[in-house]
Amino acid sequence: MEQDALNRFEKRGLPCAFSVTKAGGVMTAQGAQLIRDEIAQVGMIIFETIGALGDMKINRIEMLGDAKGVLMELAGEQMFGSIFNRTQGVVIDNLWTLLGDLKRQYAAIITPVAEPGEKPRALYTLSTLDRVREIMKEYVGDFTERIFKNQLRSQRLNVDELREEDIRRFIDALGKAAAMIIGPSKGREMKGKLMKLLK
Repeated sequence: MEQDALNRFEKRGLPCAFSVTKAGGVMTAQGAQLIRDEIAQVGMIIFETIGALGDMKINRIEMLGDAKGVLMELAGEQMFGSIFNRTQGVVIDNLWTLLGDLKRQYAAIITPVAEPGEKPRALYTLSTLDRVREIMKEYVGDFTERIFKNQLRSQRLNVDELREEDIRRFIDALGKAAAMIIGPSKGREMKGKLMKLLK
């Protein structure tokens, strides 16, 4: 149903419609499927930037290049957006109107979350997080603590009750953040090494 809603707005004239959550969930319309990973990275960067700014409330973000543009509306820990070609006849105000409608109508239902199911049984200790930190240091060096703390806060990890699903989500976010510094292939390599801690 979520993708159907984004597809409907895409048909109404909102190109490459997408939704990203602070926790890293991504949902895209058909036109944005090929750039889903890039959208996830943009979402992570935006949420981290907003977090670094502190109490500043940001509702909208508009980025315009020569050939393309990106519009984003924030709704708490969720962001709705559109990536469009800056061709003649594109009226940005019309895109903002559609994006606002999308946000108002679907903020409650377009929330990429995990499927409901039973909670994983495995609980992990703080030593697992220490090992995560050690492996990260091999890849991102001096950036380790900053990335680690930012993602720990962003993912709202309950360190007193570390469940496998939470650590997987945390590792995924760490891999994406590291990829911005060391590149996508090294980021994936680091993430793969971290995931082996869960086996």
